[in-house]
Amino acid sequence: MDMKNSAHLCRTALVSAGIGLLYLTACNKHDKPEPADNIPVITSFSPAEAAEGATVVITGKNFSPDKSLNAVSFNGKAATVIEAKATELSVTVPEEATNGKITVKVGDESATSAMDFKVNASAPSITSFTPDQVDIGSDVTITGTRFLNTSKVYFNGTQATNVTFESKTTLRAKVPTGATTGKLKVINGTLEAISATSFYLRPSITSFAPEKQEEGKVITIEGNNFSTEAGGNKVSFGTVEASEVTPVSATQIKVKVPAGVNMSATIKVNVHELETSSPGVFFLLPTIISCSPDHGTKGAYVTITGKNLSPDATVYYNNTNITQFESDRSTTKITFRLLADAVESKITIKQHNVSIEAGTFMTTDMPVKISRSPFTNNRYRLEGISFVANNKIYIGWGLDGNTNALINEAFAAYDLTTQQWSQYVLPPATIEGRRYAVARELGGKVYLGTGYNGVARLDSWYRLDPVTNTWTTMAKFPTPSIGASLEVINNKLIMGCGSTESSKMYEFDESGTGSWTEKINMPIAMQHTASFVLNNKLHAGVGGTPAGLREQTIYSIDGAGVVTPETRFPGEFGIATSFVYKGSVYLIEYTGKMYRYRPDAPVQWQIVGTDFQTIFRAHVINNKVYLISKYDEVFEYVPDF
Repeated sequence: MDMKNSAHLCRTALVSAGIGLLYLTACNKHDKPEPADNIPVITSFSPAEAAEGATVVITGKNFSPDKSLNAVSFNGKAATVIEAKATELSVTVPEEATNGKITVKVGDESATSAMDFKVNASAPSITSFTPDQVDIGSDVTITGTRFLNTSKVYFNGTQATNVTFESKTTLRAKVPTGATTGKLKVINGTLEAISATSFYLRPSITSFAPEKQEEGKVITIEGNNFSTEAGGNKVSFGTVEASEVTPVSATQIKVKVPAGVNMSATIKVNVHELETSSPGVFFLLPTIISCSPDHGTKGAYVTITGKNLSPDATVYYNNTNITQFESDRSTTKITFRLLADAVESKITIKQHNVSIEAGTFMTTDMPVKISRSPFTNNRYRLEGISFVANNKIYIGWGLDGNTNALINEAFAAYDLTTQQWSQYVLPPATIEGRRYAVARELGGKVYLGTGYNGVARLDSWYRLDPVTNTWTTMAKFPTPSIGASLEVINNKLIMGCGSTESSKMYEFDESGTGSWTEKINMPIAMQHTASFVLNNKLHAGVGGTPAGLREQTIYSIDGAGVVTPETRFPGEFGIATSFVYKGSVYLIEYTGKMYRYRPDAPVQWQIVGTDFQTIFRAHVINNKVYLISKYDEVFEYVPDF
């Protein structure tokens, strides 16, 4: 038994009665099944009686919005569908219609009215009206049949108080206060006519909330005469139209704030080419994507990234107004210097008088000075060298900042194990002092040289055994150089970029007195060049060029010597030193700013410190960073950004 289509819901019980079985069926006439979701349903129609050619509006559900897919008949006589919605059909009473049921068929499913429709040749009818887009107080001319000088006119249920009878076929009425978009009705006593189509009143916006919202978030618009059909309301914020508009009712719309809206905009709603504007202004709030770094030293530069960041927005840490911003501030990025003394700082951005939390910044300690050479004699060293060998940090050569004389004395060595200083390594008298030299340990020996002696650039190159203080003169570097790039990669020394006259980089073979082999040709000649090894690739750049400019590009060089531009250094000055720590590159500018470079991060470059003016060399030893200052100080530093 198909219980959905049965007239009554029946219950069957199986009862034992002696030697046989007796089937008892009980039916409840009130147990009517619910129709399937796709079956059309007629709940009412209006008017209940009308003349041939008049309009009847059928209300229900599961009608087809395509009028051609709805077959309507009056007591078996086919009718024409004028307008179709899923819940409403406007149809014309067919000629030769007779009293009886109204039937709507959609596909294979049909619905029949509970009440009979009555054909009444005396009933009025509305054939048209004009205009169909109106405001309160507008004159509407209604054309039809069998109008009376006592006919009443209703605009979607609201009676017009100003009606002029012009003829049996023409009425003129003013749209009354309180009218809303919908159908027109003309009533003669107990008989009525309804329009086939709707008139449209200009929509109005009474309010919207929230008045301040982010892009992509929803606001609710309250008002009147909105369309209840999908796509019937066009909503714009200024000149930007919203693509996601949901009609809730004739008095409410929900809309998602579209991309591209100005910081403030008037909201407009357009229904059937009738437009209205909001009484107030909508304000766009920012969307915060990130706030980084989340910790660093006092004076670090913090960047807020996001969307719709107003140039007038204020930024605070712990309710303190931030005033120092970088010049590249935009609607997607704000960079500022954070001078917070507090350990924890809440970063907020205030826009349109709404405060939004951007992130938290933890102020970490500055590098800790662990020792200073006792051999400095209160001088400071400029452009010296520093290298690591046998768990000792060595400092030597350079320029005396007090006397401007070259320093050519025994190198100071700090033993990280004993935490004691010594002065054991002494260059022979035949080796002149210099500044801008380079040095690197390889295989227990230190290779060092080149630089500037106050008169000319140098090409001399030496091998030092720091255990025995043995110095060996090696093959000269092919190009006299200052501030060259020197790195160890794949257990080989690679050196170059120390002259504005040569773009070559060379590999050094340390056997015997050594030899140099050209390996890399850089795109441009540079000196005072920054370099580092990251992901087993040599990187070099940010050097001075022959034109006296600074090459801001940092190039990566693979094992085959192929040079590729990788990034641009965002700073303005040269690099004092650089180091790699836990996959990030740190470069200290001569100004004292420390930049962090992370190739795979959404924000590749960040300023993570600003007070490193005295640092000229850095070494990474056992997961700790040791910074060497021009005062021959050793700082222990663990960047944890």
